Amino acid sequence: MIGRIYCIASLFFVINIADILGLPFVNAFEKGLYLLLSVAILMFRRVDPINIALMIATIILVVMAGALTQYNEFSWLTLILSLNQFIIIYILIGFTPTSHDREMILKTSAWLPFACVAAGFVGMLITGHSMFGGEYGVDTERLRGARSSAFLSGIAMTGVVASLILGLEWRRHAYLLIAGGNLVILMLAGGRAAFAVTVLVAAGLIIFSRIIHIRDKIFMLIAVIISLPAVVAIGFQYIFKRLATSGDNGREVMGEYLWSMIEKYPLSGIGFGHQYWDTPEAVSIVTGSSAAHNDYLRILVEIGYVGGSLFYIFLSLAVLRSALRNGYFNMTVIISFAGFLILSMSDNAIATPPYFPLLVIAILSNFVPSDRISIRMDKPLIPFGSRYAALLKGRLFAANERGCEG
Repeated sequence: MIGRIYCIASLFFVINIADILGLPFVNAFEKGLYLLLSVAILMFRRVDPINIALMIATIILVVMAGALTQYNEFSWLTLILSLNQFIIIYILIGFTPTSHDREMILKTSAWLPFACVAAGFVGMLITGHSMFGGEYGVDTERLRGARSSAFLSGIAMTGVVASLILGLEWRRHAYLLIAGGNLVILMLAGGRAAFAVTVLVAAGLIIFSRIIHIRDKIFMLIAVIISLPAVVAIGFQYIFKRLATSGDNGREVMGEYLWSMIEKYPLSGIGFGHQYWDTPEAVSIVTGSSAAHNDYLRILVEIGYVGGSLFYIFLSLAVLRSALRNGYFNMTVIISFAGFLILSMSDNAIATPPYFPLLVIAILSNFVPSDRISIRMDKPLIPFGSRYAALLKGRLFAANERGCEG
């Protein structure tokens, strides 16, 4: 059931159903399904008590900051409605999934980028709106599917990692092709930070995995080297070109405003969840959005220096706990969290669904349930090395025998 709810919540967000149906309070519907998923997990799965304690500590932290704020426009309702942003993360990275949960979450995440592009294609046929959109303030076209290009980049980033886990650790060969397709979608979407994080996490998964055979790791390295020309050819137009032509999209103006708010309310901030709603229209017009696009500045604005520091300390401890859950240190989780922190410098990684699933997927790596193993895990996925050499030797021996008989 947990896997199915994750699938429904993810598809609802990725296909942009709420917007298609013209529903009001779109974000409430999208986050509502993830909250339903969190409630179901609390009811039917075991959640690490340390993660729960850290989540409660974070709730107390933001409530105390709200009680101490001097901001005149502070609203308890806004704070309470914003708690879901980190509650969902704590529960998803803290629960113990069943074999079916693991498989459903990984498969859903692997196919989501294709679902987003397919929904965008259908929308184009119906409405005539292009699947590509120009970047705000510059003339750079980026694939967006049914969502924005930034969101599609985050979805594809997680899709690549999930596909690699299924293909290399679970031995589902077809998902290696799915990983390649997700990488192409990511490059067409033009997400610079998402692309960098994908490379970082994928490399970490392959290098540090306890399950992937050493010969498969070597094969993947060779495959990456061979595919570099194609990556450069596609990436030049949609990623590397953006590095040279894109500016800060007005984020410098947003940054100046956020720092001015930090200086005014350095101790307790203006209230958790308030930054988006209280950003002046003059700033939003320049940046094209009221979102901070920098979680660190946003958290400092909302709960102050002390609160912001503790916020990330608590979250880091929860991730570290998750990395140690299976009795060994899962390095992929730590690398994914490092990537998540990188994304937080330029995106709204905490508040939006495209980014935090990367942490959930990373926690599912380095572990394959025994009832999902269909191939011996001590042999390489790619048929070369001693196994292939033995086969080749047998064929050569047979050929020599035939030659001698002739």
